[in-house]
Amino acid sequence: MAYSSEPASRGFIPPKDDHERLVMRRAEELARAAEGSGRVRWTSFLSDREQDLCVAAMNRTGCSCYGFEGGFEQAERKLLCIRP
Repeated sequence: MAYSSEPASRGFIPPKDDHERLVMRRAEELARAAEGSGRVRWTSFLSDREQDLCVAAMNRTGCSCYGFEGGFEQAERKLLCIRP
C-alpha cells in the first residue's frame, strides 16, 4: 500500500489504530444516516487528526455536504456537521 506525503489532498489517510478506524467508520455511518433520513447529523468534538480522518471518510463515501464547526473560527477541536 502506497502512502502519500500529503494524504489529505489525495483523500486517503490510513488509520493508525483501532480508535482511528472507529472514528472513520462512525463518520461513514453518520453520512449514510444523514442521507437516508434527510436530517443533519453531528459528531462529538474532534481533534485535528480526527477531523482529517473524517474528511477522508467523507471522500470515501462520496459525501460533499459537510463542514466543521467549533463555535469560533480558530477553535482547534470542532464538530463534524453532515447535512443531507
